[in-house]
Amino acid sequence: MSALSVNNQNRENILKEAYQKLEGEYLNFTLKNRFELGCGNNDKKTAHYNILTKICKWGDYELEEYIKEYYGEPKSVVKVPPVKSTIPNQPIKVVSIQRIYFGGVTTIPTTEAQYKALPQNVVSTTSTLDLITGITNLKFVISVPQGVVISEIRDLYTNYRVEDEFLALPDVTITDSNGKAVVHKNYALQNGIPYNPSTRFRITFSNS
Repeated sequence: MSALSVNNQNRENILKEAYQKLEGEYLNFTLKNRFELGCGNNDKKTAHYNILTKICKWGDYELEEYIKEYYGEPKSVVKVPPVKSTIPNQPIKVVSIQRIYFGGVTTIPTTEAQYKALPQNVVSTTSTLDLITGITNLKFVISVPQGVVISEIRDLYTNYRVEDEFLALPDVTITDSNGKAVVHKNYALQNGIPYNPSTRFRITFSNS
């Protein structure tokens, strides 16, 4: 579309419709986004520039011709080079999210899928968690990714430390959220009868 081919009536219709669409946002528009007209900071001219750029999709040449016709020859038209970002390019680091799996079970898990299906899980950066025994299960399992160490397990009902009662199970490789295979250390406590009343194990971790 050539700016010079638009008659005054069509131009006014375009501007009127564009003003309504912009809902007054043209008042905050800056001429420096594409080029400086050099004719002062006239709101009407700024509005026209904004409208023709955003609504009519006119390019630089058409804008210059329209401004010359509608406002007269501008004092100067200065091309402003694009501003280069001062933010240095940084490689994107993908962080794997590893999890601790735990809970009461009827059967000791042996596969990745079974460990992931344990009743509860938390992110491996957790410093403490509570395992609630309930009054049904006889077996209680904790699975931690390599590098996470169980420093203490305390029965909050008796206030005794019971980590020695959680015996080591075979390691299992579990795929984390980023598709990375991580070796998990696994531990289980097995009772002859269910807890009654239910108790709570407070498990404390440290990162090796």
